[in-house]
Amino acid sequence: MTTRDEDVLQKYEVNTIYRPKLLSKDEGFKLFCSKAFLGGYPIDDFEGIIYRVLEYANGLPLAIEILGSSIFGKGVAEWRSFLDREEIIPPYKIIRVLTKSFDELDHMSKEMFLDIACFFVGKDINTVFGLTEGKRREKRGG
Repeated sequence: MTTRDEDVLQKYEVNTIYRPKLLSKDEGFKLFCSKAFLGGYPIDDFEGIIYRVLEYANGLPLAIEILGSSIFGKGVAEWRSFLDREEIIPPYKIIRVLTKSFDELDHMSKEMFLDIACFFVGKDINTVFGLTEGKRREKRGG
């Protein structure tokens, strides 16, 4: 089961929780540069775009590596175009990893995941986050 809401895990009595280590901005910057510039550091023109990539990747090492490798050797205009597309459609390699995780779920977990995912299609992201935050407040009694 994959979720950011640990209340869901507790509800279904999940005993083992894996929390991926998210990278700090400095760690993410270094990892990204190692993939996008083969260990070198960017020209000034790229720095603003790098922080956009790191924000998009949200500290996830896999996403940072894939995005860095995907834009290796490209110019600033190509980077901007690539990022505009990627912010709408995640990179294929990330989708492949997520698909593998989904495929390993049992039938009931897949059904629950799809029910939840389909319920929120077309909803504003702030509405979705508002629902989960409301549940957290209820649990805390406030």
